[in-house]
Amino acid sequence: MTDHEKKREAMLLPFVDVIASAREAHHITQQELALRAGFSKKYVSLVEHGWRLPPLESMIMLCAAAQVPRKIVEKMLKAVVDGLEWRA
Repeated sequence: MTDHEKKREAMLLPFVDVIASAREAHHITQQELALRAGFSKKYVSLVEHGWRLPPLESMIMLCAAAQVPRKIVEKMLKAVVDGLEWRA
C-alpha cells in the first residue's frame, strides 16, 4: 500500500464507523441503507466491515442515507479537505 493509499484510508475509515453507528441508531438495516443510497446490500456490508473503502462521493451518499447529522458530515469533510485524520 502506498503512502497516499494509507493516508486516504486513515481519513475515510472514520466515515465507516459513523455510517454504521448512525444506521444502527436509526434502526436501518443494511438492505434499507443500500436501497436509500443506491448500492447493493453486499457493498454496504463490505464498506461497514472495512473490506471496501469507497470514494468520498459514495461515503457522502451513505452518510445521507444513514441519516448522519449534517454537522458531523461537514466536520469529516473539512478534515478530509484539510488533509487531516478525523476520528469520531
